[in-house]
Amino acid sequence: MCGLTMAVGLHPLVAVVAGLITGAVVGAINGLLVAYVGVAPFIVTLGMLGVARGLVLVFKHGDSIRDISKGFIRAGNGSVFGFSAPVIILLAISLVAHLVLKYTVFGRCVYAVGGNEAAAALSGINTRRVKFLTYVICGGLSAVTGILFVARFQTAQADAGKGLELDAIAAAVIGGTSLMGGEGSVGGVLIGAVIMGVIRNGLVLMQVSSYWQELLIGIIIVLAAVLDIIRRRRYKCA
Repeated sequence: MCGLTMAVGLHPLVAVVAGLITGAVVGAINGLLVAYVGVAPFIVTLGMLGVARGLVLVFKHGDSIRDISKGFIRAGNGSVFGFSAPVIILLAISLVAHLVLKYTVFGRCVYAVGGNEAAAALSGINTRRVKFLTYVICGGLSAVTGILFVARFQTAQADAGKGLELDAIAAAVIGGTSLMGGEGSVGGVLIGAVIMGVIRNGLVLMQVSSYWQELLIGIIIVLAAVLDIIRRRRYKCA
């Protein structure tokens, strides 16, 4: 949507807003289905992934959008004090997310719902609203990634980001986020993302086949999930 908006001649800021709204709307649809309809989150998000990709491919027939504003490309690939724009945006969003999760009522409610939804409901938390808003925020932040992709590659590609969902899961799990919910931190996810980046770059420098890379990333996710289960069992026993 960001690329399409610029392709029709609108200002890049309008394109950014259009992209963010699109991401938030997709997140809202996921949130409605999960929080208010009761469909399993994995099924909803996986299905929406296919729907969104399918719509893009059908609408553009798999073609890329190359009419991207030069000013937008310069802004997205610029730097401040030696730090690139995507890194600055990453740090800014991470700081805000950390403050929200640690020091706001909504953040504590997110942890409570993730840890034990039934107990959170009994304590007076509107669990449906918390889950819905979490999906909306998640969709909006995913749109930020998509917008940065447009600036980085100077084109809006129909298949951009394909396969990165596994890297995102791996980064979160390696960073200490529990797949069972209720545990994790922004700092831990950043560390997990750095580790994933080092692993990816290391495999490329070692000229490891892309097929083996996917295999190794999958193994890392499974091992991290197993270690998470072992850690939780030890914690319960203690």
